[in-house]
Amino acid sequence: MPHHVVPRAAALATALLLLAAGAAFADTISGDADLVADGTQATHDLGVVAPGAVLTVPVSFVLRCAGIRHVDPGQTVTLSLSGVGEPEGGSVTATDGVIGPVPPTWGDDTHGISGCPTPTPDPINASTPSMATVHAPITPGGPYTYSLMYDRTLFPSGVSDATSITSAVIAASFTLTVVSNTPPVLSLPSDFSREGDTQGGWTADYPGVSATDAEDDPDPTPSCSPAPGSVLPLGTTTVACSVTDGGGLSASGSFKVTVVDTTAPVLHGMPSDIEVGTMSAPGAVVSWSGPTATDIVDPSPYVGCLPASGSTFPVGETTVTCTATDDSGNPAHASFQVTVDLFGARFDEPIGPTKEIDVNLGRVVPVKVQLWRNGVEVEQPSAGALLQITECDSPSTVRTYDLAWQPSARRWTARLDTSGLSDGCYQGSILVDGQAAGSFKLVVTGSSPTPASIRARSAGALSASPSKADKKPH
Repeated sequence: MPHHVVPRAAALATALLLLAAGAAFADTISGDADLVADGTQATHDLGVVAPGAVLTVPVSFVLRCAGIRHVDPGQTVTLSLSGVGEPEGGSVTATDGVIGPVPPTWGDDTHGISGCPTPTPDPINASTPSMATVHAPITPGGPYTYSLMYDRTLFPSGVSDATSITSAVIAASFTLTVVSNTPPVLSLPSDFSREGDTQGGWTADYPGVSATDAEDDPDPTPSCSPAPGSVLPLGTTTVACSVTDGGGLSASGSFKVTVVDTTAPVLHGMPSDIEVGTMSAPGAVVSWSGPTATDIVDPSPYVGCLPASGSTFPVGETTVTCTATDDSGNPAHASFQVTVDLFGARFDEPIGPTKEIDVNLGRVVPVKVQLWRNGVEVEQPSAGALLQITECDSPSTVRTYDLAWQPSARRWTARLDTSGLSDGCYQGSILVDGQAAGSFKLVVTGSSPTPASIRARSAGALSASPSKADKKPH
């Protein structure tokens, strides 16, 4: 290809070598912005471009200390384009580049330093690169070569500026190839993380994936694997993408997606606070329907409560804490209270301490009972006190009576009429605020009444001992 060269500036003799550095070249028609490469490379291939393409590429410079003449500390070196070589149909221009100011550690030949200081100062990279604008020919072919030559100016001026920089050529060059169909340019996002949004992971969506093509209209559409809409599992997945233009040229690349789960499960159906009564000092067995849990990512998070349902709870208040944990270890907590009240009941005659009585059908049994809750005499419960009659072999309630409080006798009373009951065994339960506080056995027979129509069995132990204050005689 014809190649036109513009005369460059005269060579300059110095003890310092100033070179164009390939480290600042862009190696991309695909828009790669990584301008760092090892070493100084005076020539750089810009690759394949479309006819008439315009590229902007940086040219950096490196100043190295050598010889006995030096750029003075504090001086700035400006590199200005003085000549170019360009192919027919192509052109190149460039802005000035700047090195410096040079640091005080640099060699200073005006102060008697012979050679470079020890240790030798590190090379100085350009503080401002020269930006070259390259216009490609419209004729397919290549490689086409562009040469750039620079002159230098030092500021402020020094005693030996004319000899402080070597006469070696300060130059850089580019090559490129023009083709009628160029590969598409694939744009991909950087690696990123997402919170899981569905069972199993995250629903893939890649809004940063796109492609452009100099010849295709519309631009080609890239494809990725796993595809958008797929569920990416927890952890890191590499997504591979590619695009092919109408001329069969392709571009490909990849990025990584890390799916995390930091969202705790949600507990459902937590039990309300539970209050139960017992006539046993060690406490009561308390059961409930356990809660469930849902989680965005984990289809079946673990759910457990401590103490567990079915445990024996001591008298008093106990906090039950339920926890749901997903596969990622995210916990959710909730709690409720279990209150166990200790009840005691002492039946006066005719039932008495045996808590068992036989009667003839139709007789009225006077029920007289003293009640304690947690050692305190029960006088006026919020929901009242009831006498509930059930068959011994069935939980079905046969009759219910309100118990009346007798302040003078410090006891509760009711009249239990056996009329209409069948022969058999019954249980009489005392309920305080809905909790069982005591019970007795009632046996009804249909025989004729006897002079002693109501007889109590021999004395026995109380179901629960009252406090010392409650044992005072009435």
